[in-house]
Amino acid sequence: MHALGAGDRQMRQSGLLTVTHMIAIQATLEQNNAGFRKLPGTTPKDGAGQVVYTPPQLPDEIVSLMRDLEHGRQRLRSHLGIVRDLRQKLFRE
Repeated sequence: MHALGAGDRQMRQSGLLTVTHMIAIQATLEQNNAGFRKLPGTTPKDGAGQVVYTPPQLPDEIVSLMRDLEHGRQRLRSHLGIVRDLRQKLFRE
């Protein structure tokens, strides 16, 4: 829980969830500084041994998707701020 609490504090302080934050959270959880997965082959399986999900396998793709997540969260935060401001203006009048 320490890693998630630290990640939550970082997000609240900066208002962002960055790739750097994600790597720091992972480092705390995994107790190493390996960063994002670099080798292909991760495929979670169910109790019968059937693959239930095939995550991105290429390191560049993983980093790209994490950056998309980072930027998507920033855009969402920006949009939510606009909605909040509009709501305040509408209900204030």
